[in-house]
Amino acid sequence: MLVLFFLSILFIVGMYFSKLRIIVKKIDFEMNGKVKAKEDYEIKAAIYLFGFVKIFGIVFEEDGIRFLGLKVAYKSLKKTKIYKDVIKKDAIELDRKIIKDKIKALDMKFEKVNLNLKLGTDSTLITSFITFIVSTVVSFVIQRSVTKYNPQKHRFIITPMYENRNSIKMFLELVACFELRNIIKVLYELNNLSKTEHIKHKIKFKEIKI
Repeated sequence: MLVLFFLSILFIVGMYFSKLRIIVKKIDFEMNGKVKAKEDYEIKAAIYLFGFVKIFGIVFEEDGIRFLGLKVAYKSLKKTKIYKDVIKKDAIELDRKIIKDKIKALDMKFEKVNLNLKLGTDSTLITSFITFIVSTVVSFVIQRSVTKYNPQKHRFIITPMYENRNSIKMFLELVACFELRNIIKVLYELNNLSKTEHIKHKIKFKEIKI
């Protein structure tokens, strides 16, 4: 009985110091106008006890998800009660400032970032402006989320495409890490906020599409 008690305490402490690691092995995406030319991705999410012992993992791919040795197609997920009652909602309303604060509270850390992004619009001026803004934002996020900069692990290239059409090409490799206790805290706070009536500057997210 005493051994079970100590194991329970050890597990609770381990969960408190656990981490959620998001590994984007690849996102290879290309769209010309409204025509999707390429979409290929593989994203892994796993919880690590004490930050290094993997206890659960799930893989998101283009045609479905994999976990516990099983593979489930997204079409099958849409038929489940969880999707109908939890994921698919008429509207989720959140305040912009709240979203910004909660993202900051997650204290995300990038262990690796490899981004190659090409952007284009039907206006040369707009293309240049958007490229500048995106480059500035990405640079700021990386600087704030990287504890120890390594040029071999943290790099990004954002290039304008002057082709007089709306287009985007993106390749991304990423490893991001979150403290599990921060995620639980943010989710708890968002759950309490969802019960309040006074939320300004609302952003509405319609059905989450899979």
